[in-house]
Amino acid sequence: LSQAQAQALVERQNHELQFAEVQKKVRNLESQSKTDDQLHYDLEERLGQEQVRVQTIESQLVEAQDHILKLRAQLELEQAQGQASTSSLELQLAEAEVQIQTLVDSLSQAQSRSLVERQNHKLQFAAVQ
Repeated sequence: LSQAQAQALVERQNHELQFAEVQKKVRNLESQSKTDDQLHYDLEERLGQEQVRVQTIESQLVEAQDHILKLRAQLELEQAQGQASTSSLELQLAEAEVQIQTLVDSLSQAQSRSLVERQNHKLQFAAVQ
């Protein structure tokens, strides 16, 4: 009977060790899951920030284009009326066109960053899976 008790004690200790290992693995997985969730949240936040930048630049671009249309209309009106102040308007028009090109470049860069963020997010999220 004492040999059977000793055998039972050894088996119980083995089970307790195995159970402790399983618990450790579960804690590690839970910790990794929290880390992955935070990474996913951070990536989503950065992606949202990039999208806001793109939308802001797009809005500025629309405003600049409207400004150019107004300047051109005013320039045409003054030219039709034969007024001599067109050089000032032409300068403003040229400046507005430069502003538009700068915004177009900024928009392109922001869209590229947004695309890269989106791709990084997909890759990192896939790595987590």
